[in-house]
Amino acid sequence: MSFEVITALITPFFKSGKVNYKGLCSLIDYQLKNEIDTFVIFGTTGEGATISNKEKYHIIKKLNNDYGLLINLIVGVSQIDTLLAIEEVKYLSKLKIQGFLVLSPTYLKTNEQGVINHFLKIAESTSFLVYLYYIPKRTGQSFSPEILKILKQQKNIRGIKDASNSKKYFEHLLTFQDLNFQIYSGEDASLMEIIKNADGLVSVISNAYPKTIKDIVRLYESNYLDEAQCLFDKISKMIELLFLEPNPIPIKYLMSRILFLTNNYHLPLYYPSEELKKMIDEEMRRLNNEDFIDR
Repeated sequence: MSFEVITALITPFFKSGKVNYKGLCSLIDYQLKNEIDTFVIFGTTGEGATISNKEKYHIIKKLNNDYGLLINLIVGVSQIDTLLAIEEVKYLSKLKIQGFLVLSPTYLKTNEQGVINHFLKIAESTSFLVYLYYIPKRTGQSFSPEILKILKQQKNIRGIKDASNSKKYFEHLLTFQDLNFQIYSGEDASLMEIIKNADGLVSVISNAYPKTIKDIVRLYESNYLDEAQCLFDKISKMIELLFLEPNPIPIKYLMSRILFLTNNYHLPLYYPSEELKKMIDEEMRRLNNEDFIDR
């Protein structure tokens, strides 16, 4: 199976805070044009924790109607309360989606059995696929080998997105990899390190440069390793800039410059610093001068 690139979509908002559906469709059209058709929607990058279930349902239903089988949607779930997460999953399971990317509980740090039961109860509430989302720097919660051994036995828990930024931990995760349990990285900067063994990348920068990320993968899989590394090196500075301030603050600013999407956030997320905007603008100009643009 080839390495999969999944875009963790930003969510364009109007100043009122409502989702800018036309802007979201422009982004999806841009992705489809550049051969990416699977998306995490309303995840961390999509500010899902700040959007009501009702609005999520409305948006996904419209996407189902407008795009049908052209796109695959994995819906981010970030509720702290397990019962509220189950309620959200049941509500959104009425729609046509591929599955759910479920974050471990934030703030309410629990013991191992609590983590296990959180994910099992959510997975049992839906027939859709469930992917674990591991990002300890945001949640303060770690996944031990015992947790993973138990959770992967649940038939519809089918993989994990790792955003630990730990090479050692990712290598540990690969020992759990099989046809029914897929390993994805959530770190754009790790692409060249994980492309050989992982199942895919859930990417932030592919919002802006989907073709480039796909081209890197194609070159690598065609055994043009030096060319793949060279192309990655060209975009590595932009990747670094996109994580100098918390995601999705920088990528939303970049997308306002590339696709002219509305650059609005839900508090507590806020606009990037003037210094970071200047650096992103400069790097964008450099890439554009090299005809490095996915249009």
